[in-house]
Amino acid sequence: MLMYNSWMASKCQKISPLLIALCALIVLNQPVYGQATTDKELWTGATIKYDLNDKWRLELEEEGRFDQDFSNLKTMFTEVGARRTLGKRWTIKANYRFSYRPTEENKGRFNLDLGYDRDLGSSPFTLDYRLRTQTGKTFGATNRKTEIRNRLQLKTKITKYVKPYVGAELLYSASKLEFRQYRLTGGVEFRITKRLDFEAFYHYQQEFNVSAPELQHIVGLGLAYEIKRKKSK
Repeated sequence: MLMYNSWMASKCQKISPLLIALCALIVLNQPVYGQATTDKELWTGATIKYDLNDKWRLELEEEGRFDQDFSNLKTMFTEVGARRTLGKRWTIKANYRFSYRPTEENKGRFNLDLGYDRDLGSSPFTLDYRLRTQTGKTFGATNRKTEIRNRLQLKTKITKYVKPYVGAELLYSASKLEFRQYRLTGGVEFRITKRLDFEAFYHYQQEFNVSAPELQHIVGLGLAYEIKRKKSK
């Protein structure tokens, strides 16, 4: 027990500065202007993945998002992307997303992700960090919105079929030079078959530093299928 407590203390010392820094940014940027509008949303989607080789992966995602307590189609988007591994722990990924919005003008968005993950010693926990820069605009508009998203997740593995995780994300508006939103997440990934995964998650998402902030309770459901790569002869 003493050895276990010592091991846990050493791991917490490594993780806590990152978690504390992210939470501090959320707390320090909490001022909200006006009464927050609360809504419930449902995000559903499917992703197809294909590994070109050991370093490159292509992805295609289709997703529909419903707001007004799940009753109204808010947006549907198609996203295509390519990911490359950079060594054992780093990845880089580029995506383009086209969003169809029934009641508003459609949008286009490009994002570039830098990812890092690290196993925490011999424990079942993995630390996953993603830095995302995204830029996009509404079609027909002249203004382009650029944002930076920092996401930190702690993942574990109950069995090889069940992988829960928790995380926090902070959005910074490069256009306005201020933090605008935070998101707290809990979810679980299920391995259905060797190539098919199912994911369920919950987001608590809050805006701040805006005149009409929004608070969303988001439930997400998604499937991911990996196409088998043909082995070279």
